[in-house]
Amino acid sequence: MRILVFGTMYLKNETSCMFVNKWYECWKRYNSQHDFLLIDSNSDEKWIQELNLPIQRKMTEYNDVFSLSISERENIISFKDNVGHLFSTGRDGWGRAFCTGIAHAIHNKYDYAVHIESDLLFKGNVSEIVNEMQEKSYPVVSTKSWVRGFLETGLMFMSIPFMNDIRFLSKYNWHALTRDDYPEWIIPDIIGTENIYLKYWIGDRNDFGQIKDEDVKKCMYLTHCNEQQLRLFMEQ
Repeated sequence: MRILVFGTMYLKNETSCMFVNKWYECWKRYNSQHDFLLIDSNSDEKWIQELNLPIQRKMTEYNDVFSLSISERENIISFKDNVGHLFSTGRDGWGRAFCTGIAHAIHNKYDYAVHIESDLLFKGNVSEIVNEMQEKSYPVVSTKSWVRGFLETGLMFMSIPFMNDIRFLSKYNWHALTRDDYPEWIIPDIIGTENIYLKYWIGDRNDFGQIKDEDVKKCMYLTHCNEQQLRLFMEQ
């Protein structure tokens, strides 16, 4: 069974670099038996150089996605442009990167793809979760952002044959999304909520500071947190 762990990534400052370095550390600590791929939306070269990753980096354009093979176990793929974010430019740069991860998993014949966003830290055992998906025939496993009330698209486990069968990439169609669209609603609509098994993992987007330092030790995953909490999470 082949599993790809991939993360969408854009580096804009030292903090975002630190998150990606800790993301890689989590991968090494908990899930290094599986391939990983970071998909970069044209970050500045000076921030790429701040990453402590043994990588082979490739430049690509979206049209190359279905023909560009992953030749090394550890990779960063960078787009030649940055189309921005739905909330700022009205173009879905996140969706382009997310779809690229799924497309690579399809093209390279992975059985499962696990999306762990590059600013999200996860200490779960990927193999155990995927084994449960197989045993119980779960096409997709994720969790819910309790503070936001929607699917946590930054942490998703997906059966690649299933995603291919439902034609997810063509239905998502990142080119067509606008500022009025929310991937957190579109993705479950395409997949079907009946096909998504929600895990009640402790963790969330700490957008409002609701997760305190003393709570971090209980978390299975954490995102949108401050630097102190990031360090506390990694100390466990």
